[in-house]
Amino acid sequence: MQRWCFSLLVIIKVSQVIEALGGSCPVDPHPVSSATVRLKNDKFCNYDTMMRPVTDASRSTIVKVFMWLKHLDFQETTNANELQIHAWMSWSWKDELLQWNPEDYEGVDELHLISGSIWVPDIALYSMVDMSSFTTFLLDAKCIVDHGGRVSCVPPTVYQALCVADLTKWPFDSHKCTLRLGSWGHTGEHINLTFLGQGYSTSEYEPNREWELLKLNATWRVERGTNHTFPTVVYDFYLKRHAGVPAAVVLVPALVLATLTLLSFWIEAGSSSRISLCSMNVFAHCLYLQYVGFQIPSNGDSCPKIVLFFRDSMLLAGMSLVITVIVQSLATLTSAPPGWLSSIFDWLLGYRAGQIMLLNVLTPKVSSSYKKQTQRSHADCLPKNSKY
Repeated sequence: MQRWCFSLLVIIKVSQVIEALGGSCPVDPHPVSSATVRLKNDKFCNYDTMMRPVTDASRSTIVKVFMWLKHLDFQETTNANELQIHAWMSWSWKDELLQWNPEDYEGVDELHLISGSIWVPDIALYSMVDMSSFTTFLLDAKCIVDHGGRVSCVPPTVYQALCVADLTKWPFDSHKCTLRLGSWGHTGEHINLTFLGQGYSTSEYEPNREWELLKLNATWRVERGTNHTFPTVVYDFYLKRHAGVPAAVVLVPALVLATLTLLSFWIEAGSSSRISLCSMNVFAHCLYLQYVGFQIPSNGDSCPKIVLFFRDSMLLAGMSLVITVIVQSLATLTSAPPGWLSSIFDWLLGYRAGQIMLLNVLTPKVSSSYKKQTQRSHADCLPKNSKY
């Protein structure tokens, strides 16, 4: 008797395992009256979230994408330039396993679900900044499924994309940053990405105080392999920096310091205020060049032109200080200046540009007398028995 009971128990357990493996749904001994609950129980009984929801495996699933841009931010760091996009992303596709007749469920024509309970495309950002934090963007989203199997998910999304910045024209620089989205594990024969309408809308966009969005383009691209295709959707963001504050803080002082360098030559060479001005000018150049270096992130591709301007202006300021020191030293000498120095000044004063640079505004009469005096001084230096 005990052996017979044990055999019967084994048969019952085996039949339960076979029934579970066969995929038949258990019958609820206490059926609920809610049509929505009955619909979910019926449709998700044997539903597999890992399998693509098609009745014909050779047919691709068309996924449509649309972006409502909310806000963007471009961060310039030393290690990488990062574009942050805050948007509402609309993803829609057809789930052939989630179709029903609303009349069978008291007119229920749609279901509100979470993305973890249904199949979702494995969409990933190819141009992400940190590959270690890889994730698909439909893992935790609210979705709506209608009776025809159309699934719509609109998750709030933050994309962090790598963008290479060119700071040559800083602070009047412009950049083009790209978001490239596609399926991570499926080819175009399984998941085909396309746009819904033009693919984006900027009606909800909140402008950035530092960056101006010049243009946004959405393009569909496909890469063809030997036996497969790889479709992607690409969003191109064209950004331009608002240069009001950087221009006032950096460019205006640069012009002022460069002007001071030129004005220092107009002060009398023997004046102590000239060497004070030149010294303070060089010191201000050094400080401001350090300030500009802290404001601009290091860029190995190209050097900003404003940095090159400050560098060259600082070199000229240093040269003006050296020239001032030399001129003041020569002014204290009682002996005649060296012949080579007199020749240089004679050559400079022979041209109008040299007269303006040395602030010697010579009239034609004074210029001719100066020329005769120079020739007479040269003649006195020659031997008396010379044929010249």
